[in-house]
Amino acid sequence: MYARSATEKAGTVAAIDIGSNSIHLIVARMDKVGHLEILDTDKIGVRLGEFLLPDGNMSAEGQKRALRTVAHMAKIAGAYGAVIRAVATHSFREAKNHQLIMDEIFEKTGVKIELIDGVEEARLVYLGMRYSLPIENSTCLGMDIGGGSTEIILARGEHIKFVTSVKLGAVTLTAKHFKEKPATESSIRRLHEYIDLRLKPLASQVAIGSYKKAIASSGTAKAIAVMHSRLFRKRALADENGYKLSVKDLQSLMSALEKLKTPSRIHNVLGVDAARADIILAGAAIMYDVSRIFNVKEWTITSFGLREGVVVDSYRRMGGERVGRARDFRWDSVKQLGERWGIDIKHADNVSMIALQIFDKLANHLHPGKAKEQWLGDRELLHIASWLHEAGKFISQTSYHKHSYYLLNHGRVLGFTQDERHLIALVALHHRKAGPKYNQNEAEGLPKPEFERVEFLAGVLRLAVALNRSRRGTVEGIALKRGVQPELKLVIRDGSDPLVELQQVERELESLEKAMGWHFVVDYNRSSMRGLRRRVVRKKAVKRKRSTSKFAERLVKTARRSTKKK
Repeated sequence: MYARSATEKAGTVAAIDIGSNSIHLIVARMDKVGHLEILDTDKIGVRLGEFLLPDGNMSAEGQKRALRTVAHMAKIAGAYGAVIRAVATHSFREAKNHQLIMDEIFEKTGVKIELIDGVEEARLVYLGMRYSLPIENSTCLGMDIGGGSTEIILARGEHIKFVTSVKLGAVTLTAKHFKEKPATESSIRRLHEYIDLRLKPLASQVAIGSYKKAIASSGTAKAIAVMHSRLFRKRALADENGYKLSVKDLQSLMSALEKLKTPSRIHNVLGVDAARADIILAGAAIMYDVSRIFNVKEWTITSFGLREGVVVDSYRRMGGERVGRARDFRWDSVKQLGERWGIDIKHADNVSMIALQIFDKLANHLHPGKAKEQWLGDRELLHIASWLHEAGKFISQTSYHKHSYYLLNHGRVLGFTQDERHLIALVALHHRKAGPKYNQNEAEGLPKPEFERVEFLAGVLRLAVALNRSRRGTVEGIALKRGVQPELKLVIRDGSDPLVELQQVERELESLEKAMGWHFVVDYNRSSMRGLRRRVVRKKAVKRKRSTSKFAERLVKTARRSTKKK
């Protein structure tokens, strides 16, 4: 499979995932602290599930596609000096002649294929999920919808409570129910009945309320997330990782797909990629029926799955100390990017320390009834924005805040959703120069509650940067004196002159007061800095633009109404 010494020297692993719908490649390496760096990826649609003959063998055409694709991906992996680990799933498991196919591939490419069963596939998928989302301390329900099978796992960290693989796949169910003729109401009903028949016996093994989060991995889940974002949120989705999808909305999308029926109409109206439009109806049916039977209310989509799990598992076998457990990979990713962009770490630590102290003092005081989990989420976004706010200097000192916005918005900060990265980038962007304006410039299209989060966090960061203007750590801490006129009390380092910081605060305080909606005084050593009081100016909300086709919008509305009637 691979040699220990060779991989330790190269430090790079390539995982090839041979599925029923597509063959995927990922080339990655893991550093000594367990951070996974993705170097390259590739994907080729092969539809091997369609080449299983009535006698149980895979046809010559299927064999040819598998060989050609594995050879292509082996060449890509070879360019990185990577050690290759290839795994085959449902279509190979079902093919009676799978050993002959694997032997031929090994003879012609040197790639040895491991045939893994459904349970091992589910374990590896979940291992990959753990490296994409912060779920280490939560009991989670994981699901991966493949071309030929669906894997379901219930686990918390390393402890697997339930795992199964069901012969329900987007490719095989499409071939079974819709291959001979286009989908009809009766064939769609039979599809759901067939799925129910396979899933309902498993429902009793996953108790209601036994998990906190449901996670979906697969091309089907990501395609549904992209479709949902376009239709419901009126924005393109570039990164599906961490995307939230309510089952109520999934039901509306399912109804819309069932009304359209044909791949061409699904592609034209809902914007589903043409290569997936013919199997998305069956894939969405699996996802919806799993949701209904296992009582899922909301899915979190992950972009990691089997192939990432194979990479992590490979490193475990070669050097378990690297990945004995899933780490705080989100902060690891932030630190690695900060080092790569050459940030001033001492200054970043000082600014983030003060920013978090300001946040902690003000958050509960301003909004005492707000959920703690929501504040903790905002606190983490502020921490990262404040630590990386000068990242743009890696590109240029001039207008570096704009470069910071670009790097944070488009950089691969692992574990954060596209929306979270956008919020982090906006906060960093507005730590200097002009403050954020609702529905203008980079904040255009941002919902009002999200804009208000940015406005507050950016105001906190601006004040923290001002309090570190001399870059000497002059301000060591913050205290809040409550009253009719709240005061922020500064703790000044002994022997330091805070004049530069206080002058900068006077320039920057307005944005924070505007975001908070009240006036306050900054004070140190009993000397109030009066004259800092500002009026709060509120802008009228601007109606958001809609880009989705009117027909698609009406279709989803109709689907919602029909869903309510059901």
